[in-house]
Amino acid sequence: MFRRLCVTLVLAAASAIGLCKIFAASADEVLVSGKGISITRAALEEEFRRILRLATEQQQLIPEDKYDALRSALLEQLVFTILTTNRANEIEIKRATFEAGEFIKSEKRLAGNPESFRISLLSKGTTEERLREQNFREVLSRTVVTREVNDQIKIPTADIKAYYDENPDRWVVPEKIQAAQIFIGLKDPKTGEALPAAVAMDKRKLAAEALERARKGEDFTGLVLEYTDDTASKSRGGTYTVIRGQLAKDLEDKSFALKAG
Repeated sequence: MFRRLCVTLVLAAASAIGLCKIFAASADEVLVSGKGISITRAALEEEFRRILRLATEQQQLIPEDKYDALRSALLEQLVFTILTTNRANEIEIKRATFEAGEFIKSEKRLAGNPESFRISLLSKGTTEERLREQNFREVLSRTVVTREVNDQIKIPTADIKAYYDENPDRWVVPEKIQAAQIFIGLKDPKTGEALPAAVAMDKRKLAAEALERARKGEDFTGLVLEYTDDTASKSRGGTYTVIRGQLAKDLEDKSFALKAG
């Protein structure tokens, strides 16, 4: 229901502004244009590269034959975001501005220090202002959708209770822990292929070196910044959340057997 209503909202707004020039050859030319909206191929490619970087950070490889479908989906998302933010009122804009500011403060706290935050931004191929603007648009879009779509859906309390009672397993909170790691990969993050034997041997030496220094009591966050290949958790000092059932059993057992500290 939510998806169908959202699509209806987008189509109605798109019809009102008369979208045109959906695909173009030059990076400078407009893919989508209309009243209050203009998306260039350069803007789409920037978002496309951002998604590829995120996938690489999470050790996920997106096949090249899926690139066109990904671009099409991202273009639709960009159109939807702009159309919804254009319908925002002054109070919603102020709220999104505040939340974007709080988001940046949170990212800086997670990074620990200005230099780590700068490295994190570089690894994501972005800047503080672009990260703030992206979060602002995401928050504003969600707020408008909530007001125009979600708030219009009224579900009787009796139906909510019945669903809750009939699906007890959905409300079980899985066991989870917070852990920190230094990840040193033995596969090429872009291709997923195993690294050459000589490179893998050097990686194993680095892992042994990092382990020895950690056991001697050196600051773990500093070791993460120096050694880890995991750019996604690097700015957080290598911390991540492990939920029971998500990892391979041997790694999961070792993770949950660790003592705090």
